[in-house]
Amino acid sequence: MEGKTPILQLLTPLVKDGIIYTVDSRNNLIVIDAKTAETIYTKKLKNKYNSSPVYAGGKVYLSSIKGETLVLKAGRKLEILAENKLPGDLFATPAIASNSILIRNEFSLYRIGNKP
Repeated sequence: MEGKTPILQLLTPLVKDGIIYTVDSRNNLIVIDAKTAETIYTKKLKNKYNSSPVYAGGKVYLSSIKGETLVLKAGRKLEILAENKLPGDLFATPAIASNSILIRNEFSLYRIGNKP
């Protein structure tokens, strides 16, 4: 493939309150103003992300293939609220339901959150 430029694969981005959240194939978190297309901030992440970001309760959740979930405060300033790890590999996009986040790895389905 000499001489060819690699294609940067993007996840399905999350759009919330005029802000786009995505991670590219080089593990860069990119946050973009949806109206102007200007980059608000970027951050190099340590793992690869195949699942799409999701939003709930003022937070953006990003799950890496290594089982780590990064929780950001939604908005124009980078604020990491938590980093959590589950065993196994994650490829599916988390789901939000009844005050919980549902995360599936290669072995199990986890429900994390408050009882409704």
